Amino acid sequence: MYRPVNTKFWSDPAVRDLEPLNRYLFLYLMTCDHTHMAGIYHLPMSYIVEDTGMSQRAIEAGIQALHECRLAFYHGGVMWVVNMLKFQIPQGKELSDKNRSAVANQLDRLHKSTLITPYLTHYEHLQIPYLPEENQFCEDRIPYLPDESAGGPTGSGSGSGTGTGSGTGEEEKPPHLPVQEVMDAWNRTAKEHGLHVANKLTATRRKAIRARLKDADWLAEYETALNRWTPSLFCRGQTDRGDWVADLDWFLRPDTVTKILEGKYDDKQDAGDSAGDRFLEGRHGD
Repeated sequence: MYRPVNTKFWSDPAVRDLEPLNRYLFLYLMTCDHTHMAGIYHLPMSYIVEDTGMSQRAIEAGIQALHECRLAFYHGGVMWVVNMLKFQIPQGKELSDKNRSAVANQLDRLHKSTLITPYLTHYEHLQIPYLPEENQFCEDRIPYLPDESAGGPTGSGSGSGTGTGSGTGEEEKPPHLPVQEVMDAWNRTAKEHGLHVANKLTATRRKAIRARLKDADWLAEYETALNRWTPSLFCRGQTDRGDWVADLDWFLRPDTVTKILEGKYDDKQDAGDSAGDRFLEGRHGD
């Protein structure tokens, strides 16, 4: 068995930013006997200690560094090298049906791992025929993982700095990509306040959510904005300005969360010059 490693591994900015021992650990995670082409596999800590000769403390520190760089994630004895699968597919080729089934079978062997849901989200374009268990959808999350197309030769998918934060720093919290979670959070607020509920996570909405998740401030603030916000009469379509009602697509505009936190969509004494009025004026003027 062999695993292809691009010769530009050592010049990849994400790898060069690692400490030397962590580069060694990362290379081990892509080439050890326990790997699977899927890039996600069972790997007890004791195996890493024995194979690498590193201390457990050094390994844990290295895994945390890889986590922060979004190169690899480790939880419950399962390792996920983020873009490893991408680099098992020959350049210019697509993942074959045989290999797609092999990946699904591997996920089935790891069926209780909470890494499976973010894994499937990251590789959704490959249409892997596997339905995760309900308990794999967890509330904990890490900052957004870049699209697989952005990966460098290591399969990091992150280059030297396309991420949005440093990760949770807590091994017991598995990574989660909150694309669906953003829509769910909006819908909870929408149902409570009579706004438009989003029924479908369309490709356009998914793209918009991913764009917002690249902004660390937005990621940190969007739930706060929804939780503190009492939508104005304007946002609920209860003014004489028209029948517009706030919806998910409006919420996903780059500046909406900031304006909510600044109170620009709250009811005011003088509603004639509100942000809502200005929004409608701009909308009808398009």
